[in-house]
Amino acid sequence: MDANTSYVIELFVHYHYNGTSGITFGISGPASPTVVRSSYDFGDATHTHGYDTFYTSGLSITTIADGFIKFNVTVQNGSNAGYFSFQWAQQTSSANTTVVYKGSYLKYSKV
Repeated sequence: MDANTSYVIELFVHYHYNGTSGITFGISGPASPTVVRSSYDFGDATHTHGYDTFYTSGLSITTIADGFIKFNVTVQNGSNAGYFSFQWAQQTSSANTTVVYKGSYLKYSKV
């Protein structure tokens, strides 16, 4: 992400996990942005949704083995250039697999 530039970001992830491994995830970006607004929706048992004014991390799903994660993010980046990323891992270490499926995507536009 370029310094002093605004972005609109859409992220949609299809996932699957076996057993009780679950999935934990979050988004991150350059340090010290001027503004971050993120809304999210998870296809879990309670259909979790929320809104944050910072990069969100440490979220998890352990109730729906096949589902989706959706983020809509607006970033007014500050003076630090850097990368925007979606980070994920198993919620619980397990020999069972946790997979992010092909066809998941991240789209962004400078605004």
